[in-house]
Amino acid sequence: MIIRPSETLELIWIVWLISWVAASFWSSPMQKRVATLETWTYRTVIIAGCLLLFPLTAWGLAESPIWDVDYRGAYALGGVMLTGLLLTWWARLLS
Repeated sequence: MIIRPSETLELIWIVWLISWVAASFWSSPMQKRVATLETWTYRTVIIAGCLLLFPLTAWGLAESPIWDVDYRGAYALGGVMLTGLLLTWWARLLS
């Protein structure tokens, strides 16, 4: 059975998201702060970035991929992504 790179990337994201949400239960609660204009600007940019990650957004904007990578390139990018997500866990554990 051959696992496609897209399935590998999806699995990495799903496992990371589940573990991150689970970790939020044992982390110390955030302090309440008044939402300022700076906070809302930050949130707006984050939400816009999340929306741009979805494939339907590219379809809706009639965009095509900038480049096409083969299977080896996709798996290499998956390794880079996994390294970055492991870095987020490392930072969370040290804080």
